[in-house]
Amino acid sequence: MATTPAQFREQHGDCTVWSAEDFESYGRLTEFVHPDFERAAREGLVVVGQHADDRGLVVVDLATTTDLAARCAEAPRLAGRPA
Repeated sequence: MATTPAQFREQHGDCTVWSAEDFESYGRLTEFVHPDFERAAREGLVVVGQHADDRGLVVVDLATTTDLAARCAEAPRLAGRPA
């Protein structure tokens, strides 16, 4: 069983042939090593998403609880519905 992202990639080969389960497993594995998850826990931030940048590196999107509340309050208006 792979315990690091590098071991996982070595065992599972090219990611273009990974199954949905492979991606889920890899995602869970990388969550534990990404420094922004530690930062979120340390600073009381909320993880609001993840995406890959132009280089293929994982970027973790963080927000304060105040910012998250503002986003949630804004969501109905952005969707064209009354708040």
